[in-house]
Amino acid sequence: MFTILVFIFVIVALPYLLFGVVLGIIVDTVCTVFQPALLLVAVWIGLIGLFLFPSMEPSDLPFSTLVEVIAQSHLFNIPTPYAIFSIAGCFVVAAFIARQRKPRYE
Repeated sequence: MFTILVFIFVIVALPYLLFGVVLGIIVDTVCTVFQPALLLVAVWIGLIGLFLFPSMEPSDLPFSTLVEVIAQSHLFNIPTPYAIFSIAGCFVVAAFIARQRKPRYE
């Protein structure tokens, strides 16, 4: 009976505990290197650019969707998805600069 309980613990519970510890370490590292709110904004803006990226090429259809029109337009002579990626990169740099620094001596 004890062997079955140990087996259940090792197979079911232990991976959740270990994965939780690993996720906690990752979250702590990200929060010390970046400012989380600005990093979230950067990821969100980057995903918008990634959504628009496949629609950059003109299609052979006689009509264009709103997404294609936006993706094929230009901002300051730069294609819109690339401009959005550069804005997301600026937010990543801002998230790095605005990180919460821990005091040197606690």
